[in-house]
Amino acid sequence: AHARSALGARRVLVIDWDIHHGNGIQHMFESDPDVLYFSVHRYEKGDYFPGTKDAACTAVGVGAAAGLNVNVAWNTRGYGRPGDVEYLAVWRELLLPIAHEFAPDLIIVAAGFDAAEGDPLGGCHVTPHCYAELTRQLMAVGSGRLVLALEGGYSLVATRASAAGCMHALVGIDLPRAKPAPPAAREVKQLPKRLAARLSRTANLGNRKPEIAPARGDMRTSAPLLDKGARRCIDETKAVHRQFWRCLRE
Repeated sequence: AHARSALGARRVLVIDWDIHHGNGIQHMFESDPDVLYFSVHRYEKGDYFPGTKDAACTAVGVGAAAGLNVNVAWNTRGYGRPGDVEYLAVWRELLLPIAHEFAPDLIIVAAGFDAAEGDPLGGCHVTPHCYAELTRQLMAVGSGRLVLALEGGYSLVATRASAAGCMHALVGIDLPRAKPAPPAAREVKQLPKRLAARLSRTANLGNRKPEIAPARGDMRTSAPLLDKGARRCIDETKAVHRQFWRCLRE
């Protein structure tokens, strides 16, 4: 409501990459034809918190908003836990095509980092470099207006490293390629100076969109093979939503 009234955003895309399904957000917008809600989360056939069946990929929205609720619901039993390759595949095969077709005026990310590598609860393997790349790709969608709202995580080390990766992407600074990555605390401490320098260089850009750096070499589609369980989840979501989105039928 605030985005519409104060920012003039007629169509809003809400992306929820927290490891838990955002059932509250879904219920709030599931009948709104101007809000696209896209959630990628662990589902485990309904056994993963919050444990509701509306977290399944078959929950597509209500009435005029049918097709505007997209759930990528990981079922990992017997398979690997998702990481960079799987999340980039979701972006490439589902989120970005749908988002471009929807053409949002504003993107809001519910940025929980419990899918991050090292988070004890989520148990997944998304690295700071991947979070940076996911953010970078979103900056090229629609009007380019993007808001990340921190939702936290269950490891301070993993959360701050992941958040730092997103911040680097937002201001156009590449993450260091050396591995292991520098301590997250050092990255966070350096951000204010880097932000100030970046802002001073771009103070006169006016309404120009930020330049989007190309995908890093390790984030390209030549990455290792997709986990079979993730492949199944992505294909199931595609099959459910093909009737609603032209991009999934082409």
